[in-house]
Amino acid sequence: MTDDGPSIVNDVAARRGRSGLERFVPKHIQDLIIMVIVSIGNVALMSAKIFVAYSTGSFSITTSAIESSADVFVSGTLMLQWLREKSNSLKSYPRGRNTEAATNIFISAVMLTLSVSSYLRSLERFVKNEVHLIVETHDVALVGANIVVKILFSFLCFTRRKSPRIWVLFKDQVVDIVANFVAFAALIISIKYFTTADLIGATLILIMIVFNWSTILWSSWNNSQGCAGTKKENAAILKILEENREFFVRYAGFLTFHTGDLILVEVYGDLMQTSRNELASLKEKITEIEHVAHVYFMNFDEAENLPLVEKDSGKNENLDGNDGKMTKNVTFEDYMELQPINSA
Repeated sequence: MTDDGPSIVNDVAARRGRSGLERFVPKHIQDLIIMVIVSIGNVALMSAKIFVAYSTGSFSITTSAIESSADVFVSGTLMLQWLREKSNSLKSYPRGRNTEAATNIFISAVMLTLSVSSYLRSLERFVKNEVHLIVETHDVALVGANIVVKILFSFLCFTRRKSPRIWVLFKDQVVDIVANFVAFAALIISIKYFTTADLIGATLILIMIVFNWSTILWSSWNNSQGCAGTKKENAAILKILEENREFFVRYAGFLTFHTGDLILVEVYGDLMQTSRNELASLKEKITEIEHVAHVYFMNFDEAENLPLVEKDSGKNENLDGNDGKMTKNVTFEDYMELQPINSA
């Protein structure tokens, strides 16, 4: 493959194909800006909610504050993962190694432990009749402002919803908005009508936290064991590669790996002589598939004995007319046994 620098014609064509803000700010920079804004905002909002929880003594606000701390964990972790990824060579990072699942498991365990222990403490106070709600106007205003800012953050994240990391942030903002509404309603009802509403609100928020984080814990645990892309994802990748066979002299197949929420694709084949822009356009088509993070092009000879993703026909057919052997989806353990990877 030749390494002709990007031509002016191709560069102009590529720019015309981009939309709006993307012409001036690359997608990955947009993601970073959103993550920084949301991370800083989450710290400020969590601090405000902790202050309200302390000054009011509200069970629901306290439980909601713990849920908000999850936002800080999530946004901060996603940003650190982004920075780590950019600081490593994309040719060797992460090459099938699971980098996010272990972090997600740790955060999930911490959040579940904190939320349950805090709720049990609130329940103990309620049973002992240690409920003393003291609510001022500024407390209500802070909770209301928290909801408004979270709604703005959710709209900001929604603008980049095709990015897996920003989509995670978006869902996190939506969950916190619901938790804030429940806490706000429980606080008002407990002041106006009956104090039991505060504990009911805390219970509802706890159920939300347990449901969301137990789901993340379970999926992250599965991903930590190593797995290939789903049938839907593999089918989408296969379709693009089949439609762009002209890029390859010989084509063997591909492998997919999860790294938590994202997918890595390794395409095995000998490439035609082509420009950097043409190869980049093929990569972009594949990375536009939901959850696909990176695409690596490997030599055809490296595919020997690898259990590549199978074609619809049940065989991998090379461009020279030779049929490949029967294949199957690869697991992380299979791949490590067949071809150990040295981390960069």
